[in-house]
Amino acid sequence: VSFVTRGLQTLSAAALITMDRFSLAWVVGFALVYGVIDAFFWPARDAALPDAVEKQQLTRANSMLLITNQVASVFGPVVGGACVAWIGYQSIFLGVGLGLALSAVPLFGARDRSSPVGPATREPLAAALHAGIAYVLATPVLRNVMAIQLATNVLFAGPMMVGLPLVVANGLHADAIAFSVAQSALAAGMVLAGLFMAWRPQKRRRLAKMTGYIALTGVLVAALPHASSVGSLTVLMGLIGVCIAGNNVAMLALIQEKTAQDKIGRVMSLN
Repeated sequence: VSFVTRGLQTLSAAALITMDRFSLAWVVGFALVYGVIDAFFWPARDAALPDAVEKQQLTRANSMLLITNQVASVFGPVVGGACVAWIGYQSIFLGVGLGLALSAVPLFGARDRSSPVGPATREPLAAALHAGIAYVLATPVLRNVMAIQLATNVLFAGPMMVGLPLVVANGLHADAIAFSVAQSALAAGMVLAGLFMAWRPQKRRRLAKMTGYIALTGVLVAALPHASSVGSLTVLMGLIGVCIAGNNVAMLALIQEKTAQDKIGRVMSLN
């Protein structure tokens, strides 16, 4: 459902561009719908993983998911920046929309083994949310992980999303290609870290390691405005990618291991 919805939305953007009716209001509306869809898709994906693999393989499985998600991102920003310059937004939205819609085809007919076969009892949304929060607060490991992730997302998302374009444009006086290269370096760092963690899963002192990754990420983000060239910015972004992957894989595996199967969907939604 999420793939089809996003595909139709992207195709609608292509049609609006063709009719010269694409405006800031449409951008805000599309972004809102994308955010709502992501709020359902990613928790569902992460909650299904413990049912698919053994608990001792969760770190390796999360690493492989991260790798597969980021491999295209290594080349995607560079290709995307070139496509914007060469063929325009209309063709890009059309191709992405068709790709999203077609990607839903292999998922039709798939069934979650943990889902009940008979009719399920639907719990009210407010009650389910309250139960998920209560479960996290009553579990010390989950409570600490959630607090760390909340603080990290608040402090990290802004500087990366808003600050990086400003560093490229105002600090380095570079173009969209340089920005795309920096984003690709971030994805490349995440892929390299994912490969290492798939090879050598980290199972000890994960909370301490997560804290170290987050602290190092803060230092690297603070160094971004002081980058003197596109090359140094690329190195910094690659190292940030390594830290992000190290933190995310350890965090997901820890939550999946410490959460009861019937609560995993609610906890992932909170995360």
